Amino acid sequence: MAKRTSSSLNESDVEQQLVWSLLTNPVHLGIPPAHIRTKETNSELLIGKGESAKRFTPDYIIYAPSAVPLIVGEAKSPREEIGKALREARLYAAALNAKFPASVNPVAYVFACNGDEFAYSESDTEQATICKVADFTPGNQVHSNFLDFFNWERVGDLGRKIAGKLRNKHFFVASHFAGGGAIMQDRIPSNSFAQDLAPIIRKYFSSDDAAAEDEILRYGYVSSEQLTKYERIFEDFLRSRSTPVSDRNGVSLAPTRSDEPNLTRAIRDFGQDKPEGGSIQLLIGGRGTGKSTFLKRYRRFLMPNELEDHVRWARINFNEAPTDLSNLDT
Repeated sequence: MAKRTSSSLNESDVEQQLVWSLLTNPVHLGIPPAHIRTKETNSELLIGKGESAKRFTPDYIIYAPSAVPLIVGEAKSPREEIGKALREARLYAAALNAKFPASVNPVAYVFACNGDEFAYSESDTEQATICKVADFTPGNQVHSNFLDFFNWERVGDLGRKIAGKLRNKHFFVASHFAGGGAIMQDRIPSNSFAQDLAPIIRKYFSSDDAAAEDEILRYGYVSSEQLTKYERIFEDFLRSRSTPVSDRNGVSLAPTRSDEPNLTRAIRDFGQDKPEGGSIQLLIGGRGTGKSTFLKRYRRFLMPNELEDHVRWARINFNEAPTDLSNLDT
């Protein structure tokens, strides 16, 4: 593919092809992308004064590892003057610094690029370094000066110092603002609603009562057709995190309130064909997805009546199996 000339670049090209590479490429600054916020996530601020005041959002804000904003950058098309772009970045830096306590000005550096030129300076001075983008060759003086100015290790040290200034050095126990020791000793009266609800919660969530388990298996299932708006949101959340079966011979379970056709079909086929070597059906799912609960529910409430006399269930807990299986057949 032919290399595009700077005159054919638009602002988006400058942002994505030039500036982003200069910021993140290890050959250049090598700033981790996680520390760079682009225009879509940056806040709009009022910059300038009087008739020249306007709302403005920069293309880049670079944050130190300590989450302090340190560098503001702006990209323009080659048709726009580099000085204007750097001035906008500088004004935004001033507006952003104004949101911090007096004498704390975290945004220390600004830069701008229009595809032909790259300009950078400290945020509180109009003296800037302007160089041709074509001169950014690794190893030459222009490139070395650029790397020295935006040295990421030094920028990180500055961010940590500023974060230290912003950190509150005085801490208070929250209860002091609510009445001190007296409020801590005060007993909150029992919630009348909780008194009725607690036994039900204990019965179904922290009980080994077999009757409670049967009630959950019988009545706890809700088919997709019966889902409310809020339940469907939760179901969609779970489905988005499920892994489809990749085996072409595998099928997903499709339980309803009264049946699960896929497992029923497999049992019927086995009863008709009676393969000499037997048949193994694997129920696959992540931990906590309800494999054991499904089997209990199928056995007690979903298996058709005509199969009950022909099916024998045996539950083996391999978690409690001995390490020596040499005498397993006895």
